[in-house]
Amino acid sequence: MDSPAPIEYHLNACRKQMASVIWRVLRDADRAEDALQEALLRIWRRRKQVAAHPNPSALMLRMCYQVAIDRYRQHARRRTETLPFDFPASAHSTLDTMMIGEAHRTVLDALSDLPAQQGQAVYLRVIEQLPYDDVAAALDCTPTTARGHVRRARQSLRHRLGKLLPDEVCHESS
Repeated sequence: MDSPAPIEYHLNACRKQMASVIWRVLRDADRAEDALQEALLRIWRRRKQVAAHPNPSALMLRMCYQVAIDRYRQHARRRTETLPFDFPASAHSTLDTMMIGEAHRTVLDALSDLPAQQGQAVYLRVIEQLPYDDVAAALDCTPTTARGHVRRARQSLRHRLGKLLPDEVCHESS
């Protein structure tokens, strides 16, 4: 009889990926560290469900992504309430740096505006480069449904962002 691997095994196996998922959304070390701690707490509280999941690592990555998006939205709301403009972090910022930062924020806003399953699917498939089977396991759906979520998300992003996104985000290569 195969018993599920202990949750600690899965945590150690994908700890770097968990931190990476959160960092890619938040782009701030302190906020990412706090979000990782919150995600680990959520995972620990649901450890029996996570361990029993067909793909515990994918589920933990999805939970990390959800925590990061929650934190990003909270921060965006607070920032919007306090400052009407987004000023560069330093007076020495170049125009290129500001444009890249603005493009990054625009893409993250577009991702966060997608329906939850579509946003998670496109993030896991395009950014994390997971196979559709793993995306499906993380979303608790079939691989065909996961493909549909990614396709619809890409269509929405293509419509909203136009030429801002690289072709590999908007078009499937394989």
